[in-house]
Amino acid sequence: MTSINCLMSSNDMTDRTKEIEKALSETGVCRLGFGDFYVKKIVMPDDSMIVGDGTATRLHLLEGEEDCFVVKMASRCVVKDLHLVGDGEEFVPDGSMGKRHGIVFEGSSEEPGTEGPLYGTIENCYVTEFSGGAITCRNSGYPVSSSMNVSNCWLINCGVGINIPFWSEYHKFTNVVATKCWIGCVNNGGNNMFVNCNFSENDMGFLMDNSQKQSKNETHGSAIGCTFNHSGYYTGVNKGTGIRILGTRNGYVFSGCQVFYSKIELEDVEGVIFDAFNFGRKEVINVSGGGTTMFTHCMFGTAPNVTITDNEHTKFINCYTRGGETVV
Repeated sequence: MTSINCLMSSNDMTDRTKEIEKALSETGVCRLGFGDFYVKKIVMPDDSMIVGDGTATRLHLLEGEEDCFVVKMASRCVVKDLHLVGDGEEFVPDGSMGKRHGIVFEGSSEEPGTEGPLYGTIENCYVTEFSGGAITCRNSGYPVSSSMNVSNCWLINCGVGINIPFWSEYHKFTNVVATKCWIGCVNNGGNNMFVNCNFSENDMGFLMDNSQKQSKNETHGSAIGCTFNHSGYYTGVNKGTGIRILGTRNGYVFSGCQVFYSKIELEDVEGVIFDAFNFGRKEVINVSGGGTTMFTHCMFGTAPNVTITDNEHTKFINCYTRGGETVV
């Protein structure tokens, strides 16, 4: 790279935040060469881009602050071709999520009439060792325009891979791998879509929790062609939960996915459809309360261990084991 706004690594722990913000402010683009850059709380202006040389460009979050992030995106921002590094060692859960995040896309939806940034893009990023979210989208509210497109990213050893803790909608995640995290994805927003994503080898693969109204529009959307395998990475390998849904009444569609060695837990849920799934052997499905939930056209390795309490509306339609038994 020969661009005038290309910064090169200083090969030490000098804080480069201000230099990067200056390049973004002056030209709208900051290109980072290969090597290590130490930063904290880069705040991007509207219509700006940070781009590196792929995993050869490493952005490290400086130590010292517990409530921190590498970069916060504004409207129409792009972050691409970077390796973001948090604490520099494997995440070890202590019972609570931390507040050190990789990339943050944040609004202020608690204030009436406000929305988050517009139309963000994250591409080809490798994000590791953050106690909070590798990618955190929060508080952006209802607007379709306040959305994030994330593609071809690897989120490894973080508190949460994809972190949508409160009312943030219309995000799309494509070809994203979240693995060896405490939770692969927290999806507490409406209209969020996941396509060809892999939530395997996390303690919990995919959590949607609207039990305390974390999303004013409730949690709904779709997951297509995703994988939820080998859950329980920290507390019991292959004994964890792949998909857990609490208090969701606005529906969700899972289609063409696979679940192996991972439980499905539904509590006070209505309108969720699991269609054309490939399940492993002796899978556990627990349903408590709620309304109609459907498992349609699913294939099971062996008959699943299904427990249903306080619910008369869960349906298994055209579901079979590989040996030909009907699952009802």
